[in-house]
Amino acid sequence: MTEDLRGAVVLRESERAALLALSRSRNGSHALAQRAEIVLACAEGAGDTAVAGRLGMSRDMVRKWRTRFAEHGLDGLDDRPRAGRPRKVDEAVVARILTRLLDTPPDGAREWSTRVMAAETGLSQATVSRVWREHRLQARSSRGDLRSPFPRVEVRDVAGLFLDGTTRVLAAAGRSNGTPGRAALAPTPQARRLAVRARNLVAVADALTPAGWAAPASTAALDSFLEDLGARVPAHVDVYLLVADAPGGMGVRDTLDAWVERHPRGQRRHFSFDPEGSSWLDAAEALLAHPAPLGHDDSTGYGTTLPKLRAALRSWCDGGTPPAGAFAWIGATYDSSDAGGGQTRIRKDGNVIAGGVADAERAASDLSDPVVQELLETLLTATLRSGERVKEAPLADRLGISRRALGKALRVLAGEGLLEALPDGGTAVPRVGIDTVLDLYAVRSALGTLLFRRAAMLHSSELHRIRAALGEVRAIAKSHTHDRIGAADLYFQDMVARTADLPQASLFFQRLTLRLRMFITVLGLDFLDGAVDLIAREDARIFDALREGDGDEAARLWRVKIERSVRYMATQLPDAAFDANLWTTLAGRPDRRAGDPSKPRPTERGGAPA
Repeated sequence: MTEDLRGAVVLRESERAALLALSRSRNGSHALAQRAEIVLACAEGAGDTAVAGRLGMSRDMVRKWRTRFAEHGLDGLDDRPRAGRPRKVDEAVVARILTRLLDTPPDGAREWSTRVMAAETGLSQATVSRVWREHRLQARSSRGDLRSPFPRVEVRDVAGLFLDGTTRVLAAAGRSNGTPGRAALAPTPQARRLAVRARNLVAVADALTPAGWAAPASTAALDSFLEDLGARVPAHVDVYLLVADAPGGMGVRDTLDAWVERHPRGQRRHFSFDPEGSSWLDAAEALLAHPAPLGHDDSTGYGTTLPKLRAALRSWCDGGTPPAGAFAWIGATYDSSDAGGGQTRIRKDGNVIAGGVADAERAASDLSDPVVQELLETLLTATLRSGERVKEAPLADRLGISRRALGKALRVLAGEGLLEALPDGGTAVPRVGIDTVLDLYAVRSALGTLLFRRAAMLHSSELHRIRAALGEVRAIAKSHTHDRIGAADLYFQDMVARTADLPQASLFFQRLTLRLRMFITVLGLDFLDGAVDLIAREDARIFDALREGDGDEAARLWRVKIERSVRYMATQLPDAAFDANLWTTLAGRPDRRAGDPSKPRPTERGGAPA
């Protein structure tokens, strides 16, 4: 590159080709593309004023980038480091941002963005943006065509993920579209959004892998992952391995080649080592952006798997500190079409259940299913109105799952009484009336009495989970964090139920807790200072009775707590007439004694339902 006597830019062919590529790039920086256009226009012999008018910018900007290119070539078009020492982000802050991405976005936000993350964490948007850029996280789909690394392949599911600090393996279950020379269909907007969610989960897992990209490790963990993958994915399902490994990791490549040879349905695409992992992550996003259509709404199958992966990552991180060693995850349950057009479901124990929709629905009717859990937590943190119909399309889009998977999860919640089933197959927010309140609290009172008496029979050393839950209640009460005290109180009660070693009673009690949480959400209850302190005093006295082995006193205090709570809840119902005689007949009258926690003053709204 030179300048002629008139100051015009003279380009070599290689420079012209590079500048044309930059100016036409749909994936690169807009600013860099604009600078390339400036240099190309100057190379045509036009002056700074003419180029500025043609491109719609100032003459000073044209002069700046023409001069920078003349002095430094293509490197001169990059941004120069800013003056001053770059700000560092503490590792704890990075871990906080990354692990927060494993939660669903707050109410009202469809996706995580740097703005939403900044608001949730209390950090600046600039800090969040730096962390996202460093770890290759994205708020939206990449621009461009998203060319899949496996042409003509349509992804059915995310079958597994392996990360050990030296090796990255994403396993996808998929199928070829069967037409040589025909590329996969262009990604739909929903598929692009879902692919970004999957990419970010994988990026978070990679960022938190403690070993770091150092020397190649033993292939024993990878061997185990691949054998598990081969055993738990049906033989008729093709598996595509997207791999990146550290330099010199030939043992890893030999291991993968041997597995593909033993499993002819497997294919592998290897990416060379990249310290930032950008090529591998970009390829993962592009692969997952080409899903196989599963129904009339063109829904993506692996949307039901992402909550399972998210739950596995939460468990793996457990407090923000991942354990040493590899992260190896196999999709515990997933659907994939077989040759007959039916469905095959892989259970959590790895056994295959062949069947149709009825078997799939029976397998899904479990509140412990990650999809159901994520749906429930989303509903419990939303603004709900009694009797309001659940709108499935925006909810499925927010959770990143298909309408069919969402429908199954909604039916599970309706079967548990957490939602109301409608005649047309839809669901609605439950109607909370005085009868439902009395019914729930009467059963909860009786079950709680049984469980609290049983827990008091245990040795004090066996009450550690209850003690830890009480510590959380006290900490929240001390900080006056009103919006968290209700959940902490219910968690304390559930810990008593779990510790009591009465599995059936504990299960029913915890499911009643979920119904109570739904009632609290529907009624929009809150807790002010009087209620916060009241809850802490109640729970402390109950724990003292349990620790001292006084089951009668623990049960009595529980009944006092229930009595106060049910009367408060009844006052929050519009036009409700509380029948004290009916309640006393159902649940009895508590034995109040001097020193029992008193209810908050009438001016202090938030009576703390138990």
